[in-house]
Amino acid sequence: MGDSERTRSILRAERVSQRRIADELGISRQLVSAVLGCGNGPASTVRFSADTERQVLDLARRLGYQFTRSAGMLSEIRVLVENNLTMMTPGLFNALVEACDEECVELAVHVVRQGNQSPLSALRQRSDRVVLVFPTVIGNLAAELELLQMRGHQVLQVNAQGIPGPRVLYDEAGGMRILLEAVRGEGRRYPVMTWASETWYTAERLSALRSLVPALGFSGGGDARYTMADALGSLAAALAAHPQCDAVVCEHPDQVPYVALVLARQGRRVPEDVRIVTYFQTGELRVYCQGAWCTALDVRGLVREVIAKAQGWCAGQPPPACWRSGYLPVHRF
Repeated sequence: MGDSERTRSILRAERVSQRRIADELGISRQLVSAVLGCGNGPASTVRFSADTERQVLDLARRLGYQFTRSAGMLSEIRVLVENNLTMMTPGLFNALVEACDEECVELAVHVVRQGNQSPLSALRQRSDRVVLVFPTVIGNLAAELELLQMRGHQVLQVNAQGIPGPRVLYDEAGGMRILLEAVRGEGRRYPVMTWASETWYTAERLSALRSLVPALGFSGGGDARYTMADALGSLAAALAAHPQCDAVVCEHPDQVPYVALVLARQGRRVPEDVRIVTYFQTGELRVYCQGAWCTALDVRGLVREVIAKAQGWCAGQPPPACWRSGYLPVHRF
């Protein structure tokens, strides 16, 4: 087969494949071409919804249609995370990998030690790339983020405050409502939140606790602050100050075994006397303490939102300055 004949055959197969996708979905071939990012002609100006895009891409992959998305479409996500991947929350990294694979988006992860610069600083800006940033302490990455933004990179912060730019925050107040409604539903009367770190999300959780206690009909509630230097001793003193407590909201899953140990030493049984609940789902939570409940971040929903916002950004539609991503119903171990 000659080169010209082979070229005609490939083009004919492409036309048939796009037509088949369009016919099966009941949409125009021009719309299919726009979603697949083929060419820079009239199809490149066609607007389409995230649902339409997902349907076209899913069917194209099932049919084995080969395509390369052109400029104006999201083709690459770079993740910048400080110190270690645990900052991405259990399950979030896997969900991001799966979503990028489904959307044919390249994914690269840069783990940066505190005080060091990432390789991203030397990369040229690209309109088809979005950088996701997961900082631990926002001040440690402030200079890096400002440099990336100054050079025109499209930077989206995840659960971070303190630096200008678009961001998605976890719905901390919504998570607290989920936890408190669960313990109120089993008849608990006095919830207490244990905490040690002074972060913006801790402040939001405490504020939500204080407003929800009367709103949900609890007889009372409070907070039990402790210090990391003397975790068990200060935690025991903080919880002893609330003898009427029958539900403990842990700021982090890592607090669960400490709270359970302190309560056992005080002669309070879990969950008969005190129910322990916490944010985020971890597979080891049941090992920490039987009878503990948790709410998990809706990581798949979060990733879908992030991908959709990133795709819009690459197409010329910047994301909102800030939006919230929610939690799932309580998981009862």
